[in-house]
Amino acid sequence: ARLGVAGAPPRVLDLGAGTGVTGLFIAKRLGAVVVLTDAADHLELLRTNAARNDAGPDVTVELLDWKDEATWAPLNEPFDFVVATDAAYHPSLHAPLADVLKRACCDGGARALVGVTKSDTGPEFFALLRDRGLEYRFAEPP
Repeated sequence: ARLGVAGAPPRVLDLGAGTGVTGLFIAKRLGAVVVLTDAADHLELLRTNAARNDAGPDVTVELLDWKDEATWAPLNEPFDFVVATDAAYHPSLHAPLADVLKRACCDGGARALVGVTKSDTGPEFFALLRDRGLEYRFAEPP
């Protein structure tokens, strides 16, 4: 990872960014270069929120629909970290999210921080991660 190496800012991919709050916070607080991604119907909101928060050129918005590999171009860039907050809330998203995480982490070398809730993310999601060669650890909030 680039974090701390020669002063280069970390590169962060935000999957299913929604409103962009996680990625925008990371950009502001860590000085990271952040790519906010989501499905097409969220891109306008992401661009608006980035502008409202004076995100600057180190925050970009790109289409990345987990169910459509034709939109996976952002995964061709190297990232130090991948974040996804409350992204596995529906079983129909589990396999596509696991596929994207595999591509970004196993194939691309990034580390992922995925925030999920116990109430809506069952063991099936974690089995999919294992099946794709991804290791994971649970961290309880303080």
